[in-house]
Amino acid sequence: MIKYGMVTLLNYLLILSGTYLLTDKIGIVPNLSYLFILTLAYLLQYFLNTKFVFSVKFTRKSAFMYVYFLIFFWLFNNIAYNFLIEFFRIQYLIAIGINIIFFGLLRFFIQKKYIFTHSNL
Repeated sequence: MIKYGMVTLLNYLLILSGTYLLTDKIGIVPNLSYLFILTLAYLLQYFLNTKFVFSVKFTRKSAFMYVYFLIFFWLFNNIAYNFLIEFFRIQYLIAIGINIIFFGLLRFFIQKKYIFTHSNL
C-alpha cells in the first residue's frame, strides 16, 4: 500500500501541476488540460504499478485488462471532473482534489483484485 501511495502521489502531483501549467501558463481550457494530463498520468501509472508497486511482468493479458480499466476510469474521472467544474462551478484545481480523494483507493483495490492478479499474468 505504501508503494501504491507513492506512485499515486507522484501521479497526482503530475496531474495537478500539469493541469495548472497547461491552464494558467499556456492558456488551454481546464477541461482539455485535464483530459490530456490525465491520459499521460494513467499511462505512467500503469508502468510504475507494473514494475514497482505490484512487481509483475508486463504481459499482454495484464495490458489488455489495464486498457479496459484505464478507459473506464479515464471516462468516469473526466465526467466527474467536468460535472464539478461546470455544474457546481468548483475551481478546477479543487475539482482535481475531489477526484483524487474519490478515485484513489477505489483504483487501488480494483487494480489489485482484477488487473494485477496472478491469474492475469
